[in-house]
Amino acid sequence: MQSSSNVAHPSHSEIAALAEKIYLQSGCIPGRDVENWLLAEAKLKEQKLPKVQAGEPKQQLSQKRESKLKQPNQNQPKRSQLAATH
Repeated sequence: MQSSSNVAHPSHSEIAALAEKIYLQSGCIPGRDVENWLLAEAKLKEQKLPKVQAGEPKQQLSQKRESKLKQPNQNQPKRSQLAATH
């Protein structure tokens, strides 16, 4: 069953492998199997996020800044007005 959201879902074997790695790297502490599993799952989901989705807000902000720069400032006099006063 596929989810309609854009969140990537790592496979059971991917999560298990990373959870075991986390378990070994943290000193084989017993009783943290669920914590290790959830951490592994979160890390894998983060890695699988589409790069476009992650970059969209920054790109949109950049586009807004560009459009502001292209628009003339309403408060400043135009060059033709400055030339006429001097």
